[in-house]
Amino acid sequence: MLTRWSKTAPGAWVVILIALLTLGQACGKKKQEPAEQEAQTTEAQEAQKTQAVQAYGKLPLSFTENNGQVAEPVRFYIRGSRGTVYFTPQEVVYDVVDRTSQPDRKRPGEERLEMAEPDTTMRRRGVVVRMRLQGADPDLVLEGTDELAGKVNIFRGKDPDKWKTNIRTFGGIVYRDLYPGIDLAYRGQGGRLVPKLTVSPSGRVEDIAFRYQGADKIWVDDEGCLRIETALGTITDPAPYCYQEKDGQKREVKGRYRMLDENTVGFEVGKLKKKLPLIISLAGSQ
Repeated sequence: MLTRWSKTAPGAWVVILIALLTLGQACGKKKQEPAEQEAQTTEAQEAQKTQAVQAYGKLPLSFTENNGQVAEPVRFYIRGSRGTVYFTPQEVVYDVVDRTSQPDRKRPGEERLEMAEPDTTMRRRGVVVRMRLQGADPDLVLEGTDELAGKVNIFRGKDPDKWKTNIRTFGGIVYRDLYPGIDLAYRGQGGRLVPKLTVSPSGRVEDIAFRYQGADKIWVDDEGCLRIETALGTITDPAPYCYQEKDGQKREVKGRYRMLDENTVGFEVGKLKKKLPLIISLAGSQ
């Protein structure tokens, strides 16, 4: 899920405002007071945060298989310049970093050290949001789909026995039988993750439950979008697009997010054709 990041104030307006303030200073129209300088600094920091979370949405379109290059139980991952998405049988983990900001001393635990190069370290600020697949079948199958021609080679250290070569990449992945009669698939499209649930006629929508950990707050807004508030910004998942398909024709079904508790999200749908599968697109009606 987790598809678009934003701050409360649109980043574009922040950038424009900063540009106007800078122009005003250059023209010598007035001398900035300390309060104005402080406000401008705050706006610049907010703009940096917005850029960090927006850049996170521009991910590669391939899923890399884990052949021991990252810790278990990760099976696949997507890595971008601003973070990584890990897929395990029990959860989807979004690890987002902001390498342009200074550590926030007021929020201990968000500040971490990570190896940036083999012989250097850099301090980063980040958040980890986990989407637990609550009540998922422990025997589910998590596999890649549409294997790509490209391979990944990782050469760490000087010992060839520890190198990883010819690691497979895929255009998508699927959790088969996540719940009885329900699959969860992910693909890359336009630099975004596109998740889709397929509920067979024998499946039960009520079984689906995604529990979020690491977020400050989650809620469903008036437009039906799922909002996930974090220290680096607010993640916005569009309202689910639900439909059934027969002979190539889509029939839209009413559907929405439903808060099961303060951290867990499920779905509620309208009347269905009992013999047709239900598709729940978590990327909206694209």
